[in-house]
Amino acid sequence: MPEWKSREKLIRQEWDDLDLTSNASYAIPFDPIDIQFLITTIAKKKPTTVLEFGSGFSTIAIAKALQTFCPASHLWSVESNPDWLTHTQDLIKNNQELSEYITLFPTTVSICQIDNQVAHICDSLPNIVPELIYLDGPFGLDVCNNIRGISFSHLATNEPDNSINVKAERGHRRKEVSADILLYESTLRNQCTIIVDGRDCNSMFLKNNLK
Repeated sequence: MPEWKSREKLIRQEWDDLDLTSNASYAIPFDPIDIQFLITTIAKKKPTTVLEFGSGFSTIAIAKALQTFCPASHLWSVESNPDWLTHTQDLIKNNQELSEYITLFPTTVSICQIDNQVAHICDSLPNIVPELIYLDGPFGLDVCNNIRGISFSHLATNEPDNSINVKAERGHRRKEVSADILLYESTLRNQCTIIVDGRDCNSMFLKNNLK
């Protein structure tokens, strides 16, 4: 059997062992393709230290991959939303054998300005040198403050801020642009891998600003 077939089979078996049940109504359903990509990357790169922005189902999958492929490794998961923090804590309880691989790192998030570009940064970060970074947070509505009236909360509309349409419509919010990776850049190891999950503005910002 080819190596990639064996690895795919192992990943599928490990995935089936996870308990990803959740009572949180706000939990976004996990994407098996995204999860498998994360696990496959960890199996290939074998990072000793993983940094995740935005916790959830991915936290459990990453921890399982570390347990399977590089058990001396550890995941630091940065979370700014109290509801999501509780959600992830519940998932860890459901998969208690993975808890030793995970450190949840709560923080607040503030708006910032970098070279006349609006972005946001976590107010505290883990003091680590990651070899793999997974960027899937924070959520824009968790970003505090504004710069000259510009914020990451609801944009100006003709509807009241608390209307259902404004709350539900992603287009009425500024897209997230996390700048935290820039602070880590100067001390990252040459083999650090950065995975950005579906954040097109954030990807472009990092491409333009990473040295």
